[in-house]
Amino acid sequence: MAFTIGTFGPFSIDFSTEPINKTSFWDEVEEARKGLSKSFGIYIFATNEKATRQPWYVGKTESSFHTRFGSHFRTEKILKKIKKECPGAKVEILFIAFTTPKRDGIAKITASRKSWLEYLETAMIGACMAANPKMLNNKKTLLLKKVAVPGFLGDNPQKRDESAKALAALLKAC
Repeated sequence: MAFTIGTFGPFSIDFSTEPINKTSFWDEVEEARKGLSKSFGIYIFATNEKATRQPWYVGKTESSFHTRFGSHFRTEKILKKIKKECPGAKVEILFIAFTTPKRDGIAKITASRKSWLEYLETAMIGACMAANPKMLNNKKTLLLKKVAVPGFLGDNPQKRDESAKALAALLKAC
């Protein structure tokens, strides 16, 4: 069965009410794409301050976004850390969901899709860490934090030799 991966959002989290108004949040999500709250995939917590978005946390769910976010909304652990790092910034969530043209757009989780989900999460963490080295993720970050490959990962562009510049130019062209 065919599936696609779609990007949805950003969806704002309203901190003006205590506790967070989850009903209005999920209503907005479902309005954007019917069945999205029941889908599985990757999600990114980001801040939006002065029209500049910055990623802070990448997560995944194999069940549903709605189920996974129950714990995020209940404990607010990640949300509190983001608010501490960026007081006053608007917190948003982007969803990267596996979808299908059938079953109201909700793709079923399969073994192969779990593998795709793992790869996608790792790639998103890497891309988001490049945009924000202060990301809150702990898992899947060791390589990105500890290894330097001149021209590709964790290096200083001003100190690149000709080979590293060639690699950087090649990768930019891709």
